[in-house]
Amino acid sequence: MTKIKNNIFLILGVALPVLIVTFVWILRIAHQRNIPPPQYNFIYVENNYSYNRIVLENNAVYVITAKVPAPTANNPQPLPKQQPKLYLYDLQSQSANELSYHAPMPNPDNEQKTFIFNIKNASLSTDYKSPDNFIFESRYRGGSAGIIFGGHTGFSHEYYLKNDGKKFPINIKKENPSNYVQFLAWIVPNGSQ
Repeated sequence: MTKIKNNIFLILGVALPVLIVTFVWILRIAHQRNIPPPQYNFIYVENNYSYNRIVLENNAVYVITAKVPAPTANNPQPLPKQQPKLYLYDLQSQSANELSYHAPMPNPDNEQKTFIFNIKNASLSTDYKSPDNFIFESRYRGGSAGIIFGGHTGFSHEYYLKNDGKKFPINIKKENPSNYVQFLAWIVPNGSQ
């Protein structure tokens, strides 16, 4: 007992920071458990680095077909790449539905802007955060360290919606592993902001 009394400041100096960190950690976990799941569907693009790009203007979605070099004897007509794929991600069903569209072929004279669709009874928000404070993020996994040490050798992307440290995984399957996924917009029903 006298040993404890003689070392009370040492014991408090070690125990107090541990208690404070534990208390903050418990508060953080309690806060994250109270975060409701994401509510806003979103649109994203899967692209293979094609000449064409998808843009938003005045609550409508367009595809811009890029100007390509004119064919020459040394450079025959460049092969058209696959069009960017446009998807609507439905959070309720945890699935992505492709939104089909037709874009004209690239030509050497000028860019062409083609209307794809607009959303009725909702608006498209390109804000970084959704109205319920979620952000779209991805994480890349893979590399050669797994081969060297006998571990995981595949490459993958994980996609999720994140709010204050809590992650909700989303099921995005790319058609081709070399394609990239680009967030385009949140779909915000009218009157919900």
